[in-house]
Amino acid sequence: MSDFLGLMRSRIPQDCLAAECKDAGCSASLDDLEADWLLLDLDCDALDLVAVTHADFILVTSGRTIACIELKGGTLKGAKRQLQASADYASQHVASNEQILSFHPILVHEEEFSPARVREWARRKITFRGERFAIERIPCGGRLADVVS
Repeated sequence: MSDFLGLMRSRIPQDCLAAECKDAGCSASLDDLEADWLLLDLDCDALDLVAVTHADFILVTSGRTIACIELKGGTLKGAKRQLQASADYASQHVASNEQILSFHPILVHEEEFSPARVREWARRKITFRGERFAIERIPCGGRLADVVS
């Protein structure tokens, strides 16, 4: 495990680490990701985020990548707000004071997007450490490795 990932592991309650990315009747495959990664389950009671809106997971890789992941099996209502809250949490609590080489806000959903809906979501941005990032989308069951390099 890299020094960076070891440091990240020390900041995360061990019972909040997940082995699979699955929630709300939707999942994302962790296959083919970098060899070393951590998946933080933001619904974990030890994080005390119950009253705070947030995405489902934060993925941290040894390549200094952070990905906030929201899984939606139904309506997309609130997804942008959840991703933004998780980006803020990642910046302040997970990777505070650490150099991050790439950031990915990811919406995993079952809904097929019309061209108009694609354009609408392309305009939505998540801010991480002062930079704005487009929300990346993959279908339920899709591979996170397709957007996280």
